[in-house]
Amino acid sequence: MAEPEAPAATAAGGGHFRIRGLSHLALVVADVAVTTAFYRDRLGMAVIHDGRAEAVPNAKGMIGQLLLELEQREAKAGTDTITPALTVDDIDAAFAALADVRIGVADQPDEMFGVRYFSVRDPDGRAVELIAFPNGEADLGAFGRKFLEGSAA
Repeated sequence: MAEPEAPAATAAGGGHFRIRGLSHLALVVADVAVTTAFYRDRLGMAVIHDGRAEAVPNAKGMIGQLLLELEQREAKAGTDTITPALTVDDIDAAFAALADVRIGVADQPDEMFGVRYFSVRDPDGRAVELIAFPNGEADLGAFGRKFLEGSAA
C-alpha cells in the first residue's frame, strides 16, 4: 500500500515544496563527550562523526534508523534545545518561499558534503532545519548508513 503524498506547502512568496519526512534529531548538550558516551555505551549508538575537537564540539551517530546529532553549546531556556530537521523535495523552492522566516542572511542554502540546508524560526522561536540530500536520499539516516557502509562520498 503506497503512502499518501503530503500536500504541497505554500509560503508567503507563493513557492511550493513538499516535506518528505523527519531527517534527524539534533540535541543541544552540555558536554558532547559525556552525552556521546551515554548514547554509544548505554543505547547502542554507532558513532559516524566525532567532532569533539571542532569549533562547536559535536558528534553524529545512528540509533536504529535515526541519526542523532549532538551539539555542545549553551542552551537557552525553552529554545533550540531540540531542532527538528525536515527533508524537502526542492531546497531552492523552500528557501525562496520561506524568506520571511529564515534564520541568517545567506542568499542560498548552506552546503556540506553535498547536503544542502537552511533554518527557519517557528512561531515559538524554535529553529526548524529544512534539508535536501544528494542522490535523492530521503533522510540523514539513509545518508548516515552510507557512512557506516563506507560508501558515502
